[in-house]
Amino acid sequence: MINSRHAAVFGILVLSVIAIVLALQSGGANDAVATTGTFGPPRGSTSVLPSDSSGEGSTATTGAPGASPTTSSALSATSPERPFAATSPFNEPIADNPALDPRSDQISAFLGVTVVADLYLFGIAIYEVDAETTPVTVSCTKRWGRCPLETGLHRIPEYAEPAPGSDGTLVVIDWSERRTVEMWQPTQQSDGSWSTSWGTTTHIDGTGVPAVYGNGAGVSHLAGVIRVKEIEQGLIDHALVFSTSGSCQDEYRYPATKTDGNSTQENCVPEGARIQLDPSIDLDNLRLTTAERIIAEALQKYGAYAVDTGGTAMAFNFEIAADASPSTPGSVYANAGLTHDYFALTAIPWTDLRVLDSWDGS
Repeated sequence: MINSRHAAVFGILVLSVIAIVLALQSGGANDAVATTGTFGPPRGSTSVLPSDSSGEGSTATTGAPGASPTTSSALSATSPERPFAATSPFNEPIADNPALDPRSDQISAFLGVTVVADLYLFGIAIYEVDAETTPVTVSCTKRWGRCPLETGLHRIPEYAEPAPGSDGTLVVIDWSERRTVEMWQPTQQSDGSWSTSWGTTTHIDGTGVPAVYGNGAGVSHLAGVIRVKEIEQGLIDHALVFSTSGSCQDEYRYPATKTDGNSTQENCVPEGARIQLDPSIDLDNLRLTTAERIIAEALQKYGAYAVDTGGTAMAFNFEIAADASPSTPGSVYANAGLTHDYFALTAIPWTDLRVLDSWDGS
């Protein structure tokens, strides 16, 4: 038999259980959003919550696709070699018979004059970390508005080295928070913190278009980069990206949210413009190096986006290999035929390029 004390205790326990259940039901929904659509504040700090194509600071065009990081298809599509959602503009294949830019022939003729691979000096230094990496502070020296990296802490390996060229691009994929940490011209300080001219962060399961701009076109520095493993495995499963000396001064299009171009020529390249190698070209009839074949196949299926201003007509962004040096881009690239930095990709038929009228060819 239950006495009055037991009954009172029992009643308290029942009320406690009910309260816990209600709290879990209320918090569960919030947790679902937090773990799939935001990244949590590391170690008790406050942290910027990026919101890809429609967040603060974004100027993406109306109707631009917003990839929800909460979908299972988006999560399953994300990998070190294929970051961002399956519906990201960098991961969507080009549809058959896309609408072409009225200036397609002029722009293509300009781009095809000189095409190189940025393998070392102006390559992209990429690192991956988990919760074991100690988070540190980052300060931005350029007063270009709100720098997302100045809020909260960020996991950056102590041994990380920026790209050796003047851009010094450094990207960290933080898998524990499912986001990137991206810096332009960074320097590590003696206390382990970092200072950088500019930086941003974005969801690894999002569109690849940060709320606060990344590179010259405003997109993520990670988007479209050719990774070492992709050349090693023989497959690039996403769109590529390139810099160009002919980027337009006053014109850009989605996924770009801005331009750092200065060309006013009629054949200037709008940042965000998507190019494609004619998919009807039979690559078996061409004498391509292993790497050129991999690149050409990706250009036929996914194309490439203009995302930055550079020093030549077209320079594709590559990850810097761990064994790269001023004299070699690394064994994987060299074995695939890319024997040196700025390797000229002359065997690809650049006369068969075309420029889409919009990112999806509509």
